[in-house]
Amino acid sequence: MDPKKTVLIVDDEPHLRLLYETEFRRAGFAALTAADAQQGIECVAALHPDLVVLDIRMPGMDGIEVLQRIHDRDCRIPVVLNTSYASYSRNFLTWVADAFVTKSSDVTELLRTVAGLLRTGPRRRDRAQRVRAVRGATGASRREASTSTSRLREPTQRAARR
Repeated sequence: MDPKKTVLIVDDEPHLRLLYETEFRRAGFAALTAADAQQGIECVAALHPDLVVLDIRMPGMDGIEVLQRIHDRDCRIPVVLNTSYASYSRNFLTWVADAFVTKSSDVTELLRTVAGLLRTGPRRRDRAQRVRAVRGATGASRREASTSTSRLREPTQRAARR
């Protein structure tokens, strides 16, 4: 029998972390949780999850920066962005993610997306193309793209709040 796949859930809302953790375990996954971006980065480094479910809007460091740090650390880890703000799907900085799911009380779509990604593995070729597109759009190297995100993220966050 295959070992359980480990899903790391990074979300600042405790009730959603509990809901997702419960539902992922029911679906047969090993579920880990992180309450904020920094804890999520530390969990990725220490625990090497098979997939990360990542909220975008969190206090302090946001999910877009976490996404880039995870990708810089190990681009083989699939990341699913899970947010209440569908407008982020049009933000080119999120295109590196393997999937984008809008939050809902029904976690069926999230579970289906995660299961599909874990079954097929990360879309490495597509991801590499998306990363090149993001870097090309910013005119930056990998390191420069990470630092330029903070400049680009602020107007995007303001627009998402409107």
